[in-house]
Amino acid sequence: ISLDEYATLESFLLSGGNAMFFIDSVVFDATQGAVQLLKEPLDNFASLLLTYNVTINRDLIVGETASTTYQRKTSLLPEVGKHMITIPMLNANRIPIISDTSSITIPQRLSDTIKTTPLLTTGNPTFSKPVDNSLATIEKEDGDKQGPFNIAVLSEKANSQVIVFATSAIITSDDEYNLSGNKDIISASIAYLNNREDSIVITPKSMAGNVLQLKNSTQ
Repeated sequence: ISLDEYATLESFLLSGGNAMFFIDSVVFDATQGAVQLLKEPLDNFASLLLTYNVTINRDLIVGETASTTYQRKTSLLPEVGKHMITIPMLNANRIPIISDTSSITIPQRLSDTIKTTPLLTTGNPTFSKPVDNSLATIEKEDGDKQGPFNIAVLSEKANSQVIVFATSAIITSDDEYNLSGNKDIISASIAYLNNREDSIVITPKSMAGNVLQLKNSTQ
């Protein structure tokens, strides 16, 4: 986002607005069977989320076992945290599928002014691959961090709330958006935010053309 868009969004949130963010470090091109790395850093988004004690890491989370993945190694079956947003889907035993996600870091110490709650986390049999121009494989290597990882969080500050997903695949992939668990968490998140102040929609920014492709490494 531009500096003007940043200022507008910051003012909206400071006035008690709520927002949902879907931020990608990677995307999956199903037609080419390739992971595309988005090389442009999102510094303004990163600065904004940091005011809510949320940091999206430049990495890709990979599953190690069939119990943590769905069809490919970067499509994950996460653990669902217990919260008002997620209780209905937990009661219905419906789990979302989260693909091509990065990890989210939140503070280990509690804050007096900001409450941050993990909504979705990966299990232990997952690891992270740093996202940079030299990434050539999603196989596990020495130095890769071991899970679990936060991949969707709720952060509340004063009268403002933000929900952050470290991927947009849950809403941009037709196959994934139509899954019941994915619809559940998106609709429940929107409903939760709408119980308070106004919501806001930011037009998605196209990152096409600024990518690094990794073919056939996710199968």
